[in-house]
Parts: sequence; structure tokens; C-alpha cells
Amino acid sequence: HMISLLIGSKGVGIEALQKKSGAKLTLDRVSSKIAIDGESAKIVQDAILVVNEAVMELRTKYWVQALDSDDVCMRLIGKGGANIKKMRSDTGASIDIRDAPSREIVVSGPPEAIVAAKAIIMKVVEDHQERSYEETYHMSTDAIPVVIGKSGATIRDLQNNYRVKLKDVRNAKEGTMTIKGSQEDCLAVSTAVSNLLADAG
Repeated sequence: HMISLLIGSKGVGIEALQKKSGAKLTLDRVSSKIAIDGESAKIVQDAILVVNEAVMELRTKYWVQALDSDDVCMRLIGKGGANIKKMRSDTGASIDIRDAPSREIVVSGPPEAIVAAKAIIMKVVEDHQERSYEETYHMSTDAIPVVIGKSGATIRDLQNNYRVKLKDVRNAKEGTMTIKGSQEDCLAVSTAVSNLLADAG
């Protein structure tokens, strides 16, 4: 994820590294690898040291984390950018989300600011990963109105109380719906739905 930082704006970074090392550097954004070509083994070895030093320097100034979904991006940004603005204010770090060449969040600033921002971001990312568990719940088609409730009241209560998303209920075929959340919460809401249907007869 340091590749884009090594390249720099309009390739300024990679040009500087090539000039300093005397070697040709080819950066592969997909594999995140750097190919080094030089006229001699010594030039190549010197270029490796130059690149390693540049990477180490960048790691003291930046922290980069890949983002694997639109949902986690939206949670980090927040409505109208509220969440990312708060993170910047609370930590004093510069925080930006980039879409190209891959979606990632880039944090820069003093070391203590980077550490504080990283802790907040990773909590959001880990919480998202934990809550990405999905399972399918099977029921009779007659049970669908019971789960939905009057004007959707029951399904809203289930989602709010158990912190899950109940999907494809209204369009359910053969009485199936998808439950998404943490594994623990999915199990709890499955039990609650079973009890609800048992009480409804």
C-alpha cells in the first residue's frame, strides 16, 4: 500500500528515487512489487538500499490500510463526512480515503497522531468484519407477515434490538430471509424469530 506514496504526485517520488539510485525502478500497483534494473549488480544493490530507506521513512510519516467494502468506507466517512472530520479533530492526523489505484485510507502526521487514528480506524474495520457474518433463516411463507409485523414494526424491532440486518424478507421465496450481523447476534435473532413464530402459532 506504500506504492502510491513511493510514486508520489505525478511520479515525482519515483523519479527522485531513480535519480538517487541510478537504477530504473518499475512499480507494479497490483502486486505491490518493485522491479529494479541497473547496469551492474552494485547499482542494483545500492538501489535496493535507497528504496528500503524510502519505505522506512514513509512508514514513520504515513499509515495505509486497504478498505474492502463500500460499507466500511461509509462508516469511516459518516453522514456528510462527520465521522472522518471527527477523527481528524480528535487525533490531529491528516486522514484521507483514496479510490485509486485501490481503495485505501491514508493517515499522516506526527507519530502519536498516526497511532491514535490507527486505533480508531482499526476498531471500525474490525467491527465491520465481525458484523459481516450472514446466515439464511428458513420459515413458511405464512410466517413472513408475522416477522414483518404491522407497518414493519416487528422487523424494525428485531433489527434494532439485536443489531442485525434482516434482508430479502418481503421478497422471500419459500420463506427464507438473510440475517447479517455478528455471529452471536445472528444466532440470538434466529432464536427470537423462532420463539415469535411459535407464539403466533
